[in-house]
Amino acid sequence: MAIGSMGVTKLSPIIGQMSENSVALEAGIQSNDRIVMIDGVLIQTWDEVSSLIQKSTDTLQLKIEREGKVLTFVLTPKISQYKNMFGEVLEKRMLGIAPSGKTLEIHYAISELPQFAWEQTARATTLILTGLQKLIEGVVSPKEMGGIISIVKVTSDASDAGIIALFALTALISVNLGVFNLLPIPALDGGHIMFNAYEMVTKKSAQ
Repeated sequence: MAIGSMGVTKLSPIIGQMSENSVALEAGIQSNDRIVMIDGVLIQTWDEVSSLIQKSTDTLQLKIEREGKVLTFVLTPKISQYKNMFGEVLEKRMLGIAPSGKTLEIHYAISELPQFAWEQTARATTLILTGLQKLIEGVVSPKEMGGIISIVKVTSDASDAGIIALFALTALISVNLGVFNLLPIPALDGGHIMFNAYEMVTKKSAQ
C-alpha cells in the first residue's frame, strides 16, 4: 500500500507504433493519438486499454484526442498471435497498436490502497505460480532461475532506479518467499499443513 500512496509509474494511453495492415491503421488512427475513452469507460493508463480490448466480444468505440479535438472510431479487434514472456505462441484480440513509452504517475487514494495491494499481490502470485508450472513443464530452463548473486544485482539495480522500484522489488520477493513457503514440501510450512490436513482427515498420524 505504501507504493500506491507514493505514486506508481504507468504507461500513458498514448499510441506509439502501429502494425502494418492493422485495424487501427486502416481506421485512420495515428501515432501520438491519446485514447481517452473506450466504450464509455474513461481511460487513464495503457493497462486499461489492453484489458478492455481483451474483454471485448464485438466492436469497440474509441474516443481519441488529437490536436485538441476528440474523434470517435469504431473498431473490431482481430485475433492475432503473439509470444508471451515464456516464449509460447498464443492468441489474443488486438487492434495493432503499441504504447508510445510515455509515462505518468498514479497516486491512489487511501480508500483505493487495499484494492491496489490485493490486485498487485494476486498478480505477483499468479506470475510466480505460472513460472513454476512452466519450469515443471520444461518450457522454462532451470538455468534461467536466479540465485543469490542475481538477487543482489537486481536489488542494486532497483535501488539505483529509486525508492519506489526498490519497494516494488522487495514486495515481489516477499510474495515469492510466501508462495514457495506454502508449497507441499516437508521442510516448509506447506508440508506441515499437508501433514496436519492428512491427520485431520484420516485421524491417523503422518509420522
